[in-house]
Amino acid sequence: MGVPDNPSEVKEYLFNIFSDDAMMLLPFQKTMAEIISTLRAKKSTQRYNSIGWTPLRRYTDEIVEKLLKKFKYDNILIKAAYTHSKPYIYDEPPDSLIFPLYPEYSISLFGPIKKRMKNPMILREWYYEPEFIDVFSERIKLTLQGLLPQKTALLFLAHGVPSSLKKKGDLYEDEVKESYEIFRKRFADYKSFLGYIGKVGPAKWSRPYADELVYMIKGYDNVVAVFLSFPVDNLEVLYDIDIVLKQKAEKAGIKNFLRAPLLNADDDFIEALYKIIRRRL
Repeated sequence: MGVPDNPSEVKEYLFNIFSDDAMMLLPFQKTMAEIISTLRAKKSTQRYNSIGWTPLRRYTDEIVEKLLKKFKYDNILIKAAYTHSKPYIYDEPPDSLIFPLYPEYSISLFGPIKKRMKNPMILREWYYEPEFIDVFSERIKLTLQGLLPQKTALLFLAHGVPSSLKKKGDLYEDEVKESYEIFRKRFADYKSFLGYIGKVGPAKWSRPYADELVYMIKGYDNVVAVFLSFPVDNLEVLYDIDIVLKQKAEKAGIKNFLRAPLLNADDDFIEALYKIIRRRL
């Protein structure tokens, strides 16, 4: 999707998102996007500032650099591009092969790519690939060390989407649930739950909402959050989960709220991506 690099880019980034009818439909789309982005810019900037800005672009650039070294003998050029911030994906050659860093498929994520490129070749969902499952499972195991299963719950989280997308054939919620089941079975000794973050506006979104779910699992001393929607640290994880959701969990009586680290540009993740991409070429 994208990321603003500094406060001066926040409003433009928000406008690009809310004006994109491939992501969401609004009445009087451009006008509403201008109003919403103007109203939300200050608050969004404060959120970015509270985490020292997001490392998303830095990690994405590191992923590209490391993958370039992996593919150095294949004569393959690898670049980072975004749908809603610079460098824009529509500036890339139309015959580019697109590998989204989103493990699951959604109309709201892939629609903007298709809108911006003519007949794009997209390597779609990869949440089920064994290399990804193995490296992410290691992060979960690391976080669970020393925590007794009978006193610990796993809270798997995903970014929600408007419920209306499912009626249009969107596969996202189904694939999130499949991803959840894969990891739930890997950690069967622990009670697991699935919730969603990121709701915007009054419309119905993916349920259950995470901030409601923490009150249902308050009987556990330890809750380990696991974010399924994206493998790189971003605003939703560092602010919505690590700050806001953690505070709500503590108010609900959860003594120890942790989060399994994401994969970012770690070498084992790069190796996993290399194997996944190479197998699909």
